[in-house]
Amino acid sequence: MTKFFKPIIAGVIVASLSACTSTTTQPDEHSQNQNSTQGTQSFDEKTLKKRSAAYIEQFQKHEFDRLYENVTDEMASKLPKEKFASKWNDLLTQLGPSLGIESESFKLKDKNGRLSIITVHRKYNLQTTFVYTKDGKVADIQSQLQPLIVKPQQSDKWEESPIKVGYNEKKLNGLLTLPKGIEKPPVAILIQGSGPNNMDSIIGTGLNRPFADIAHGLADRGIATIRYDKRSYTYPDDVTDVEAEYLYDAKEAVRLAKKDKRIDSNRIYLIGHSQGGVMGPKIAQDNPEIKGFVSMAGTLRHLEDAILSQTTMRLEQDTTLSNEQKKAELAKTKAEVQKIKKLSSSDKSGVLQGYPTSYWKSLNAIDQVSIAKNLTIPMFIIQGTNDFHLSTQLDYKLWQETLANKNNVSFKLYPGLSHLFMPGGAADKFDGSIYNKPAHVDSQVIEDVSEWINARH
Repeated sequence: MTKFFKPIIAGVIVASLSACTSTTTQPDEHSQNQNSTQGTQSFDEKTLKKRSAAYIEQFQKHEFDRLYENVTDEMASKLPKEKFASKWNDLLTQLGPSLGIESESFKLKDKNGRLSIITVHRKYNLQTTFVYTKDGKVADIQSQLQPLIVKPQQSDKWEESPIKVGYNEKKLNGLLTLPKGIEKPPVAILIQGSGPNNMDSIIGTGLNRPFADIAHGLADRGIATIRYDKRSYTYPDDVTDVEAEYLYDAKEAVRLAKKDKRIDSNRIYLIGHSQGGVMGPKIAQDNPEIKGFVSMAGTLRHLEDAILSQTTMRLEQDTTLSNEQKKAELAKTKAEVQKIKKLSSSDKSGVLQGYPTSYWKSLNAIDQVSIAKNLTIPMFIIQGTNDFHLSTQLDYKLWQETLANKNNVSFKLYPGLSHLFMPGGAADKFDGSIYNKPAHVDSQVIEDVSEWINARH
């Protein structure tokens, strides 16, 4: 993870590996009827499932020879083995290795057999569809990224149920975690940091799930939570500004909390992590039903300034780039930061620091410092001392200076904890590999947040 604020996986959910199309033509009415009556009689479904699963296993080992011994001439011509291997390896670099097969399915379409296998990866599922001709050749391979399905869990103290969150017809998967045996508990809405994060904010090869830790830990202490996939995770093409990425869906989550009779609609709280902490004051301003706000490693600095600080630290410590390369990247970052600050309403400069200009203009319109100063609700500002993404000397201190005259704001630093409030890391070392070690959000953090919420009556 080179920059915390930039998306880990850029681009769209649908990814096409193959440039070729099926060798068959669109069936006429007679062939459609024939398909419906014959079913899968022309294909050995069991054999195709076994063969496709073997291909998937070989792909994980960067082996593609067996596949290309059995592709059609058209596919081999339009998508040579070397090109396919490059595309697949790029995909695995983003997704990480397969953690297992979620499901398999078979159907007929256009006289071809389509065998789809869904594999589970760190942050996404990947559906790979092999298109087989009647003679068993592979005519096409298609892939599509899908959101991970986070299954509801339960313990002796709490239970979870699926919910749908979303300001439009494109709903987001979510979970309501509800304490058992407590009538109308308070509820906290969890808001993730930057990039395409799912409801658990899963990160690293250690498959750490900080938001699941927080939800379950708060439920152990009598507090319900609502968490949901970000729109930039499920529908990345729909996100061109912070309203679509954060504000609209957060308002819908508040609406759901208000109407759910199982929780106390007069005790709705907001917990924002990282950029979720940046957006928290604005979300609270827009939703007066929110009775308190917790910033977990958030900042009141402008996002582009935080990116510049991160880039500077990373380049200073990078041992793979030459000095000239470092100077060039830093100069480019500084120039783009200045462009961001000077964007006009009519400016269409394209993409700056991984985001379209429309996104930056929507951020520029929000004065985080002024909004935070004018909020009257209680706030709890926390950060780990080992956070290298945001500085305790800059970001945490700015919160203290901005909110110094408020008597309903509490602050706390946690020695030895990272940006994710897990043990490890160092404030002066830019090292995203610390998130590859399995860990959990520190129990004292969860205890403090729960005590802070439960004290608000």
